[in-house]
Amino acid sequence: MGKLNVHKLKYMTKEDFRILTATLTLRGSVASFGNQIGVGKESNIYTVADPEGQPLCLKLHRLGRVCFRNVKEKRDYHGRRNKASWLYLSRISATREFAYMKALHDRGFPVPKPIDFNRHCIVMELVNGYPMINVREVENVEALYDDLMELIVSLGNCGVIHGDFNEFNIMVTDEGKPILIDFPQMI
Repeated sequence: MGKLNVHKLKYMTKEDFRILTATLTLRGSVASFGNQIGVGKESNIYTVADPEGQPLCLKLHRLGRVCFRNVKEKRDYHGRRNKASWLYLSRISATREFAYMKALHDRGFPVPKPIDFNRHCIVMELVNGYPMINVREVENVEALYDDLMELIVSLGNCGVIHGDFNEFNIMVTDEGKPILIDFPQMI
């Protein structure tokens, strides 16, 4: 993990850096900042560490900031507002994702443990695995398939739908177990 990689600073907005240094560090959620490990149309993902050096994952939501401009049409985050800033929409997305992740984790679902959130940032457990899109071999394909189907049914039995259940939002551990990630579209 180590210290802050200053080369990554050029990719962070003023708001991102302000949040990392002013709020998450004061609360003891984040003590160091690592490498970027993922980027998507709605967020950037980084490794961070807590004060004990435990690796964690930081997700910075950025709805509408770069390439997801029509988010207001696709999501109900803004209610009846005619205009909403990307930071406002990102904050709502992060709040909603953290709430779903906490509720699912508390009920024993295979999701990362939520640690903290503030504005458009979420700190969570770092999953020891790979996105399913990058997995080429699984020791027991049938067991993984069964786990995934049971996961969908269990979510449905709890009255929720993931909304984006695909190979990009499922991590597979070294043991072949699925971990569900990315909850802003959950209903």
